[in-house]
Amino acid sequence: MASEIVTNLVFLRAQTGKVGELEGALRELAQETRNEGGSVVYEVQQSTADSDEYLIYGIWRSKADLDAHMETGAIQVFLGKVPTLVNGGFNLRLFTPVDVVRV
Repeated sequence: MASEIVTNLVFLRAQTGKVGELEGALRELAQETRNEGGSVVYEVQQSTADSDEYLIYGIWRSKADLDAHMETGAIQVFLGKVPTLVNGGFNLRLFTPVDVVRV
């Protein structure tokens, strides 16, 4: 499985009054992450129904590349901010492609 593409979905919610700070931290993380060799897609999205809710959508060449990302300075800096910006932590889920068409 180490050579298979892996997709990560992370759901998180801003603490009250922290939407702007969280969004800034997420944008910074995204810019750094897109420069990593194993990153295929890395997007930050905001819910249309609840502006406090965000989704990080990442596609990685392999689980090993995602694991390497989790050790980088950029993600470690972001994780250090989580307790003051994110309400209730975050929900990380990993997936592998079954049937994908990219346009």
